[in-house]
Amino acid sequence: MKRRDDENVWEFFNERAAIMRYDGGLALCDAEFYALARARHYFGARGIQLPYSGYFYIFKDTELGWSDEEGRAVVFPCPQVLAQMALAAIREADDAGRPYSCWLAWRKRDR
Repeated sequence: MKRRDDENVWEFFNERAAIMRYDGGLALCDAEFYALARARHYFGARGIQLPYSGYFYIFKDTELGWSDEEGRAVVFPCPQVLAQMALAAIREADDAGRPYSCWLAWRKRDR
């Protein structure tokens, strides 16, 4: 069970955002977004829930990662976007008259 520690989460978030903003020279919106990603990774690994208010609530359903090579947050597509991409690929394959390999594997699994 995850525990709540809103005060420490907000402190971590504000410190990281300030460091990235003033020492890193990032725009405020970028610094806050990257701080959100870092807070999620840090506290998620320790089993601490993020607050359900403010800036954290807006991105509660967004899957975030971190790229060490680029030094920035990476946003992963949500399941709805992935489903739309799969349907578009299936339609494109049908229009081209070729089978869609993922679709064929899914059909074989059902039999």
